Amino acid sequence: MEALSEDQILLLGSCAYFGVLFLVAWLTDSAILPRRFTDSPLLHMLALGVLVSAWGFYGVVDLFNQYGYGALSYYMGAGGLFLFAPHILMPLLRLTRAYQLNSLADLLVFRYRSPFVGALATGCLLLCALPLLALQIQAVADTALIISYRPESPFTTRQNMFALHDRLAWLFCIATILFACLFGAKRERHRGLIMVLVLESLIKWVALLAVGYFALHYVFGGFTGLEQWLSLHPEQLQTLYHPTENRASNMLVTLFFATAIVLPHLFHVGLAENTRLQTLRLASWGVPLYLLCLSLPVLPILWAGFELGTAVTPEYFVLGVPLAAGNMGLSAMVYLAGLSAAVGTTVVMALALSTMCLNHWLLPLRYVLGGMVDLYSLIARLRRVLIALIIIGGYLFYRALAIGQTLTDLAILSLVGSLQFLPGAFAVLYSQRANRQGLIVGLCAGIGLWVGCMLLPMLFGWRLLVLPLDIVLRLGVENWSQLVALSVGANILLFVGVSRLTQQSEDEQRVAEQCATENGTRPLRLALDVDSVQGMEERLASALGAAIAEQEVKRALTDLDQAAEDARPYALRRLRDRLEANLSGLMGAAVAHALMDRTLPYHTAGAAPMREDLYLIENRINQYRHHLTGLASELDKLRRHYRQTLESLPMAVCSMGQDGEIVLWNRSMVELTGITVEAAQGSTVGNLSAPWGALLKGFSEDEAVTAHKQTLALAGRTRWLGLHKAPSDSEQIIMIDDLTETQQLEQELLHSERLASIGRLAAGVAHEIGNPVTGIACLAQDLDYESEQPAVKETAAKILGQTNRITRIVQSLVHFSHAGHAGGNEHSRVDLFECVEEAIHLLSLQKNRQRVYYNNLLSPDTFIKGNEQTLVQMFINLLSNACDASSPDSPIDISAEQHNKEWIVRVRDYGHGIDAAHIQRIFDPFFTTKPVGQGTGLGLSL
Repeated sequence: MEALSEDQILLLGSCAYFGVLFLVAWLTDSAILPRRFTDSPLLHMLALGVLVSAWGFYGVVDLFNQYGYGALSYYMGAGGLFLFAPHILMPLLRLTRAYQLNSLADLLVFRYRSPFVGALATGCLLLCALPLLALQIQAVADTALIISYRPESPFTTRQNMFALHDRLAWLFCIATILFACLFGAKRERHRGLIMVLVLESLIKWVALLAVGYFALHYVFGGFTGLEQWLSLHPEQLQTLYHPTENRASNMLVTLFFATAIVLPHLFHVGLAENTRLQTLRLASWGVPLYLLCLSLPVLPILWAGFELGTAVTPEYFVLGVPLAAGNMGLSAMVYLAGLSAAVGTTVVMALALSTMCLNHWLLPLRYVLGGMVDLYSLIARLRRVLIALIIIGGYLFYRALAIGQTLTDLAILSLVGSLQFLPGAFAVLYSQRANRQGLIVGLCAGIGLWVGCMLLPMLFGWRLLVLPLDIVLRLGVENWSQLVALSVGANILLFVGVSRLTQQSEDEQRVAEQCATENGTRPLRLALDVDSVQGMEERLASALGAAIAEQEVKRALTDLDQAAEDARPYALRRLRDRLEANLSGLMGAAVAHALMDRTLPYHTAGAAPMREDLYLIENRINQYRHHLTGLASELDKLRRHYRQTLESLPMAVCSMGQDGEIVLWNRSMVELTGITVEAAQGSTVGNLSAPWGALLKGFSEDEAVTAHKQTLALAGRTRWLGLHKAPSDSEQIIMIDDLTETQQLEQELLHSERLASIGRLAAGVAHEIGNPVTGIACLAQDLDYESEQPAVKETAAKILGQTNRITRIVQSLVHFSHAGHAGGNEHSRVDLFECVEEAIHLLSLQKNRQRVYYNNLLSPDTFIKGNEQTLVQMFINLLSNACDASSPDSPIDISAEQHNKEWIVRVRDYGHGIDAAHIQRIFDPFFTTKPVGQGTGLGLSL
């Protein structure tokens, strides 16, 4: 069996490495690798190593050769962006996560509210990305040729080597297309892709450090040997300092800082695939540290390449050094690391660009959305086709390049084109005055100059352009610093100028204010013309189909943890915004916004100003209040003080907008109505449960500002309420005072006054009755004394007995009517048994009471010191209540027992007892459960 040639080993090794990448992605997506591990923010931070493309791995050595220490701008610029993550990346992440913006084009469309901006940005970014894609393909093909090339080989063998060069380029394109289609075309998070990027970042880091270590210790023999070599070659140190005097090196920081956020693959990994702020917090120190480690071995590798006299250009010294030293194992590692850098950049770039092309070129076509059966499958298929076309486009651009273009030339070309998006991207966060007209004019000017002065000259070899007045403009990548100043300067000047001279639309102005807030949202209280989740689903079905609409509504409800039955306007607004955000992630901001505006539009009342959703704003402030400092913290303390004051008011308070939506519902209102804050806030007043909805709606629509003693039937009881409102331009504040106790107190006072009048009348009547009764008794005594007949004596005795009974009744009424009067608090020796008997006797005179049996179980001659009239009144009150609570013909027991010097009297009935809800109030004055007029509520309190 013949041994494998180096070419075959290289191809098999490349295929094996691709197989490892496929396996890692499959294990991750299949959840064989634990989610706790794959979803780690630390791993996602390592995935940001995708910013080190094949040029960052190979070509940065050439950058040091050309610009000396100025090449550190690559690491300072890219790392500096992450150092400023709290001010740039985190606000962008909040914005992209809130509205599911998956690309820079989506972000620009969302901010400038123009589908044309999305289409324009997609075309320009695709054009800028082609050189970067071609760079990755060229790096893979060149390194394969470097490894396999042997100058001493026969001519036919060298031809075969160049054929291998092309075959490997095609293999690279096919493998990246397959990988991107399998693991990047789905809608869900691409965990497999992220894990592959983590692996590639580690391979690049290890390989570059290994080559640096090899160069330092095996080429120079350590730091001492390197110092001796530099002392013998002082020109190498001079080349590090002289290029920094060039203005071009000073612009590198700006170039790398800016493009680290606008390049499609970096935006995709850093913002679209990222779901956690913690990842960016880690990246704010992790990415600069990662880049610092990558920068350490670059200069030793550069000097080692010159020392060994490698046959490759400086941009491939990373591979040339171990090859020149004959270390094939390290050379293979470097080749795989470069392949990793190229694969990661190409796959993510193709995925990001395919998403933009799909969302802003294909889906906006109306017929694509008409009558579709399976939107998800259609989008996946279209995305796979676009991925393949984009990578093939990169390959065709690579083939169209003239021989001799370096990796640095291609990188600079791509970065300068991407730099034209910097003004528009930064204006998203930091300029509310910027508008779509300014962005379009400025971007077209900048990209036009880039194409005419850099892209076309690279393809066709142009070098000079003679302008009127004999002005000569030097073209080409070698003049990139002057062309950057020209193109970006024109871009910014036109962007700012046109934005100042033209007006924003209302929608654009609203979104600009949202983007300027910390979390990227400005909740507004806008009106929808649907009143249920089902209605929203039916509207969406007309555009998406019933099955897709149902799935999207369920997904949005799950994201919000919201019930489908919640039909509050606040809840429906949240659901509508969540639906638009989810559809934006699926089909882009432009299509999602147009679709939602067509099916579920917001309505504003003419020229009425839009009102903020105060409920949602307050919830968000509460979430972030621990992060507030300075004046913001003081204002929040003042807000919470006023909120606590409103919550603690004993008067029920609610506030509602002009559309009837409730924005405030304090604690007293909850206690009065039984409606929770969660159920009230965000709903319209008319949708509140009866009878409160009708009451508040009627009063809010009434011109009167006060409604006194409004009656309301609740749980079988009548309540009296006083309503007051304080109207304003934007809201109505309604205050409700519960007058029920006051009304009952007034009625009971009137009833008590009537009883007092009856008592006084009874005392007068008793006095008047006493005189004739005394006369009758005297006559009966005379009759008994004068007559000797037994029948007459018997009759006289009966008369005397009845008169004595009348006298006793009259005396009891007189004593009872005098209870509590002045002088009635004198204590004397009192028989409790007689007091109970007296109370029983008086109660027996009430013929309208139900019949019960009083059992006086006290022993006669049970004497205490007290006020007899008060004690009798007390027993009457107790026995009366016991009688009212008892069933007919049931007993009531009165007993007493002595403890030390005290007597405890117990009155026990066998009725239904006292409700647990009323047990704490039975001694409150005027508290009664009896109908009005049948009880005073004073018996036990007295």
